[in-house]
Amino acid sequence: MKNTTKILGKFPNSYTYTKNLGERLLLNRKGKIPLCLVRPSIINPSYSEPFPGWTDSVAAASGLYLFAGLGVIKSANIDLKKIGDIIPVDVVSSAIIVATAYNMNQTILPILQVGTSHLNPLTW
Repeated sequence: MKNTTKILGKFPNSYTYTKNLGERLLLNRKGKIPLCLVRPSIINPSYSEPFPGWTDSVAAASGLYLFAGLGVIKSANIDLKKIGDIIPVDVVSSAIIVATAYNMNQTILPILQVGTSHLNPLTW
């Protein structure tokens, strides 16, 4: 599309652009309703709930793990020192529940990042 760069502006791709649109829409229309935004990093299969390894799709990183586990992918060109900021889906779900309860009486719009790289980085 010839207008893509113009439409996206400072955003690197349509995913980040549409996330920003949604967040701004929520912020502008929330009124007095308590609201918080939870931004997870790369969501992966569960750590323990409902059972270890549970997932609802094999898209993105989950597909990579599945095919590597099955032996379809035998190697990958990665930098073992780089952070692979992945987070299990059950950790994200728990964070959403806690953030919702904690922010019930807040008047500001907290934006919470749920990931591994800040306190406990996981490298590839």
